[in-house]
Amino acid sequence: MRILHVNAGEVWSGIEQRIFFIARYLREKGIYCALAISPASPME
Repeated sequence: MRILHVNAGEVWSGIEQRIFFIARYLREKGIYCALAISPASPME
């Protein structure tokens, strides 16, 4: 399974934190997870 999370937010708020933690959890479980984010995002 492959998952792509897309987020265009340019702030570090609740949804960005949740996306980051979900992606990290999925990778720990062996599921490929990529993030597509804005270049100005703190997630970068």
